[in-house]
Amino acid sequence: MIIINKTKTHIVNFDSVTEILMSNSYYGSIRVNFANGGRYELEHYDTEEEARIAMEMLCDSIGKSECFVMPTSEQIHNRIISKPDSLHRYSGIKPKRHGGS
Repeated sequence: MIIINKTKTHIVNFDSVTEILMSNSYYGSIRVNFANGGRYELEHYDTEEEARIAMEMLCDSIGKSECFVMPTSEQIHNRIISKPDSLHRYSGIKPKRHGGS
């Protein structure tokens, strides 16, 4: 699988990647570690939540696609909006919970 950054200026061969992680030192940064010991910042997002959703999208595409382009902030916001709220049923009625107050 090939991973392309959102500006389409860098291509990473997934076969040579040993680890993909969200950086602790730079919030919103997705980094890759290579088998030869090298590191690379694959993408940087404005918030940690955007980076987390981008990682989810990348994980969803593994094994399903030969090429993945890292999503833009706009694509991430569209995905957030399109996700159904788990606290409400599709009918819009909040599910009845038993117990507690």
